[in-house]
Amino acid sequence: MSAGGTSHSANPDWPAGAEQQVAFQRYLDLGLPTQRDEAWRYAPTDEVAIALTALLTDPAGATRRSIALDITAALATALPDIALDRANTLVLINGRLTDHDTTANGWSIDSNRVTGHNDTSALGALNTACNDQTLALHVSDDSEPLNIVHIASATQPTLASPRLQITVPTNVAASVVEHLVQLDASAPTVINAALSITLQAGASLRWHRLQRLGGDTLSIYETHARLERDAKLEWFSLDTGAALARNHLQIALHGDQARADLSGVYVCSDQQVVDNRLAIRHAHPNASSSQEYAGIAGGSSRAIFHGKVRVDEGADGTVAKQRNRNLLMDNTAKIFTKPELEIYADEVECAHGATTGQIDPDAMFYLLARGIDPNQAKRMLVDAFVAASLTPINDTPLEPAVKQRLADKLAQLQAGVLA
Repeated sequence: MSAGGTSHSANPDWPAGAEQQVAFQRYLDLGLPTQRDEAWRYAPTDEVAIALTALLTDPAGATRRSIALDITAALATALPDIALDRANTLVLINGRLTDHDTTANGWSIDSNRVTGHNDTSALGALNTACNDQTLALHVSDDSEPLNIVHIASATQPTLASPRLQITVPTNVAASVVEHLVQLDASAPTVINAALSITLQAGASLRWHRLQRLGGDTLSIYETHARLERDAKLEWFSLDTGAALARNHLQIALHGDQARADLSGVYVCSDQQVVDNRLAIRHAHPNASSSQEYAGIAGGSSRAIFHGKVRVDEGADGTVAKQRNRNLLMDNTAKIFTKPELEIYADEVECAHGATTGQIDPDAMFYLLARGIDPNQAKRMLVDAFVAASLTPINDTPLEPAVKQRLADKLAQLQAGVLA
């Protein structure tokens, strides 16, 4: 039996455990996505299938491969632009928590297997099948901001399957910064990650994800979040690396005054593909959501954005806004954008919009006429273009690093170099 060209290994020792075996069979039954699937229409599904086929030929090695690293040196190399409080930092290498990372201030971490992720897709099921360590994070009301660092580092092609679950209890506020990085000498990697978030009544969570993986890496990340009454989620993502970065967020608002604010910036060059797919479901009256995403594409890259809002019957009082703006830096780049509303209630306030264009020649001329260097002028216009999407990181410790990464990526994009 196969899924998208992926064959089940004859190795009798894998998948290990009954749950993993059931999940792997579900992966086979569902089959890997193809471009005939609307959700993957513009993504490089053939590359994903080829990479997974090669990795699952020897699943025992491919999914449990680890490497010894000096963690302090690795962090300094992979994140030279961000100062981390080591006491509040969890480090995962190729999807697995390092042995000495078991506590953080105000957080409890259970690294035993935990069920509960919604395996409705083939890749979600594959994450379960390949996973023997789920990180269940529970936060107290006196927690410090938590850093989670995913380091891809392997001497052979590797499949990493990190799986995280976070619960924020009633009336507790929490903050997480998640980094996805790769050491320079790493072999090509497929990261197939899963994250589940539960926000109980009155809870709030700020989640910032910064992705700067290597140019041969495929990163596929599924996130499911459930918000109860008065819960609030602030989400920000920055994507500047990886050959493929696909972020699939599914947010369900299940309580009065629940709120989800999603924003992100993505910059791709050369042959990169960045695919943001967002789905927000308003399942209860008087909840609100927003989506504010900005993309920049150059070279022969592809940027994809699909933002959907569904308002269930009876979810009156919903307020939902979504906006996606994109900037083409080269005629050879492609951008696909689809904001979507699906509304089954009457008393709602919903709006959506998308734009794709190039740098305004009149604005560029205005700056050049005042003696500003062409590269600096372009940088100023790009800064203004992404400003609204960067609001969540303004006046935070991340702001200098994020803006410098954007500047570096733009310089590489102008030079035709893949980050």
